[in-house]
Amino acid sequence: MFVIFDLDDTLVDHTTAYRRATAQLRHTIGSPLSFDEFMTQWSEAHRRYFDRFLLGDLTYHEQSRARVRDVVDSSLTDTEADRHFSRYIESYEHAWALFPDVTPCLQGLVRHRLAIVSNGQRDQQVQKLVRTGIRDRYAYFVVPADCGQPKPHAEIFHHVCAVAGESPARSVYVGDAYDLDALAARNAGLIGVWLARGGESSSHQPPVIHSLVELPTLLDTLEAEIDTDVR
Repeated sequence: MFVIFDLDDTLVDHTTAYRRATAQLRHTIGSPLSFDEFMTQWSEAHRRYFDRFLLGDLTYHEQSRARVRDVVDSSLTDTEADRHFSRYIESYEHAWALFPDVTPCLQGLVRHRLAIVSNGQRDQQVQKLVRTGIRDRYAYFVVPADCGQPKPHAEIFHHVCAVAGESPARSVYVGDAYDLDALAARNAGLIGVWLARGGESSSHQPPVIHSLVELPTLLDTLEAEIDTDVR
């Protein structure tokens, strides 16, 4: 089967790296806010401006400068904003790490073709795979810039399937966000698998897994069901 993964908080522990980098930014600028207050402001600015980047309203550099000015100082020059954001990104990159279940999962998927579909910025997302040592396992890497639409739009899922020459009906998408990943993939005609690391799954439509080590066995089951339906 064709297996497509989300990246952040599915393969790479984005949340931990994001929190560490945000804490470092707060320390660097000497913010009087508590960590929770600063995190809230930084996260709100991220959502506001990164969504505009995904829609093509802002360049990557424009959204990064807007985030810094919103939280640090609205009067910062481009050079000053870039310097703050560069230090933040350096801390964020330093903290990148795979979840412990990623390597055993990939060892169990040697006969499957793999891909990544991410709403992130291409260069940074590719570097996550390179630095964590798993770039060679993924034959395809798709971001919104490739098709003009981010997740949860169907276009991005259809695009990766078309590039790989695979049918959506025989393609599996695995991600940690139920609506953005699993449900969106299902709405696009793929098999959407929700990675519910926190154990919350009782009210959601299967298939649901709680660790990536469960994925190879689930794929065997799904493949058998598809082959039975075809016959």
